[in-house]
Amino acid sequence: MLTRKSTLTTAMLIFSVLLSFSQNHTQAIRGQVLDNTTQSSLPGANVVVLDTEPLIGTTTDSQGYFTLSGVPAGRVSLRVSFIGYHTKSIENIYLSAAKEKTLEIYLEEQAISMEAVEIRAEKSKKQPINEMASASARAFTVEEAERFAGSRNDVARMAANYAGVAAPNDAENGIVIRGNSPNGLLWRLEGIEIPNPNHFGAMGASGGPVSMLNSNVLSKSDFMTGAFPAEYGNAYSGVFDLHMRHGNYMNHEFTGQMGFNGFEFGAEGPVNRDKNASYIVNYRYSMLSIMSELGFDFGTGTAIPYYQDANFNLHYPTEKAGNFTIFGVGGINHINFVNSESEGDGDGFYGNESFDVYNENGMLSVGLKHDFHFSRNTTLESVLNYSMANQINTIDSVSRTGDIFEDFIRNNLENTTQTLKTTLTHKLNRKNTLKMGANLKSVGYNLQNDIWQSDEQSYFEALNNDGSTMQFQAFGHWKWKPHQNLTFNTGLHYIGLSLTGKESLEPRAGIQWKVHPQHTFSVAYGKHSKTLPVQFYMQRTELDDGSSVRTNDKLGLSKADHYVFGYDWSIMPKLRLKAEAYYQKLYDVPVESSPSVYSALNIRSMTFTMPDSLVNEGTGTNYGMEFTLEQFMKKGGYFLLTASVFDSKYTASDGVKRSTPFDNDYVINFLAGKEWKISAKDAPRMMWLAVDAKITAAGGKRYTPIDIQESIEEEDSVYDLDKAYAMRYPDYFRADIRAAFRIESSKVSQEWAVDIQNVTGHTNPFYQTFNLSENKVETVNQLGFMPVMQYRIYF
Repeated sequence: MLTRKSTLTTAMLIFSVLLSFSQNHTQAIRGQVLDNTTQSSLPGANVVVLDTEPLIGTTTDSQGYFTLSGVPAGRVSLRVSFIGYHTKSIENIYLSAAKEKTLEIYLEEQAISMEAVEIRAEKSKKQPINEMASASARAFTVEEAERFAGSRNDVARMAANYAGVAAPNDAENGIVIRGNSPNGLLWRLEGIEIPNPNHFGAMGASGGPVSMLNSNVLSKSDFMTGAFPAEYGNAYSGVFDLHMRHGNYMNHEFTGQMGFNGFEFGAEGPVNRDKNASYIVNYRYSMLSIMSELGFDFGTGTAIPYYQDANFNLHYPTEKAGNFTIFGVGGINHINFVNSESEGDGDGFYGNESFDVYNENGMLSVGLKHDFHFSRNTTLESVLNYSMANQINTIDSVSRTGDIFEDFIRNNLENTTQTLKTTLTHKLNRKNTLKMGANLKSVGYNLQNDIWQSDEQSYFEALNNDGSTMQFQAFGHWKWKPHQNLTFNTGLHYIGLSLTGKESLEPRAGIQWKVHPQHTFSVAYGKHSKTLPVQFYMQRTELDDGSSVRTNDKLGLSKADHYVFGYDWSIMPKLRLKAEAYYQKLYDVPVESSPSVYSALNIRSMTFTMPDSLVNEGTGTNYGMEFTLEQFMKKGGYFLLTASVFDSKYTASDGVKRSTPFDNDYVINFLAGKEWKISAKDAPRMMWLAVDAKITAAGGKRYTPIDIQESIEEEDSVYDLDKAYAMRYPDYFRADIRAAFRIESSKVSQEWAVDIQNVTGHTNPFYQTFNLSENKVETVNQLGFMPVMQYRIYF
């Protein structure tokens, strides 16, 4: 048996061997240059590496592909130009000595014939990939999710740093956008709506503690916070429009990673080099479950998260039949909170001493996408998708002495969808573009929810449904650019649900006006709506004679009108200031038919109740101001300062106007980072050190106080609903810091990182619960001081 000392010696020896490979610090950059609107290839485009001597450059082939060889590893910048298109600079790309870089570069056609105008990538990063978004949208890169302190390689946690966004708690990644419920968010992957892509989230929710989406597979994507274009539907707060990257179509490469999120292995490479066809796949298994099996105690009692997930993308372009892509993401998980066998007040954030909870979830989304280019100006995109989400819960009541157990809730929910979507994009000319599409979705469901009734000593079937319904969406969008500095976007979206017979027709409009090369104004309006998770419509109400009826099956869609005004100032080439003011009016919101404080606007990201007898009579308002000051990476350093002040109110069926649980008043984020190359130019290997820090301050979380006397009598937590969300915890504060050390040779790249979250150990309340043993209210706090370690290797 190896001793700890001999194991360490062996590891160091292996490490030294890995670092002794070739000292060649150059690498290749491959990719494709495409039209930003139609995604058509641009043959003959020029691609050069800036600041190289002699200049490294090439021209794209007949399919728009290029290869740049012998590029010095480290931070590099490219310039891409094509006749009739704006020249684009892409700066501060990190090129590893051990891994080739594969890029897709999109150029924007000039609205009028003029001299070349250069667009720098850092300035355009504020602009989304979807050029038809006029306001409240920006692109983000995977590097941000991997680098921002506290993000844990999760795009949702990364987005919580942007203006207008707040993370409701440290335990999960559901995000609050402009005071809206996290469930107003739309997750899209390759143009298709997908189920909640997070582990341990309730079916129909939008968040969870751990993302199933792997940053090693994702590409540059869009994040939108309001008044989004006509092609987006079934959402009223925001959109994650995600894309997967293509694998290396010339060489096989591998990735290994272990850290807080789990053990991971990834591979990518060519399927057919002559066709530039490629694959990329990544698999992960939870770290804590493996360590628990080895006997490690994490202080979480019986609650050990078990999960695994996989992401893949297979891309196969053809010369005449178009491009084919098969993509997918999926995961399974389970976690048990067996409080009858634990000590204290339950297992962590989600534990409750009154119950044993057994939870199991699964999600899968796979699709086939086909792009066909009739010409450079006309593209037809079609996607066929299958998605599935399931949730199995059993909740056992636990007596004070822990010797009486009773199944309180038995929950078995499953949804399946089959979606066919087609989108046609056509450039009429340089100034006018039309985009239109339709989306037909078949929604299958198998729902079972039994609730124990103590008085009758029997179970009530709140859900017992097996069937299907149809959802149809269609849109049309017109982009008019009469001048290089003026853009109009107008469109119309339609959504209808056959289950309820309800529908909505939604106009969208936006204007962008660049009054000066450094100053841009934008105005946008959008009407948006969203259906509820299918289990809401199937909820049953028990009648006096013991029978039951469905009382939610005629519910309409929640609706919202968005108004946004924005200003963008490019202060310097790498420094910009952005400000947006917004107003959102929400109406037709589901509330209870009898007077109560319930509103669908207050649905949490992971868990929610499903009341019966709902009607579309609730309202709400959100308004506020947002500011962003951003320094894009310059000489290895960057910073991002965002500030949001807002008000979020709702009115339920009792007619009282109240704060929503997301009405925190303000959120301030400050991020900064710096990287240094610490090896000499002619050193046998490259070494980098990076430090990133983040500070978040926000208004205190709102909550409903517990009625102590009623709780004692009922032997359970009873809330004073007359004071719903009237109370506030102290203001939230959290500071994170991340340090990473990277070392590279031509064959192997390794990175060690530690992300210390809540580095000051500040106490932030999460929620209150009633302690039945001591008859008192107790506060469960959020994340304390927590170091998160990570190791990554590319070879």
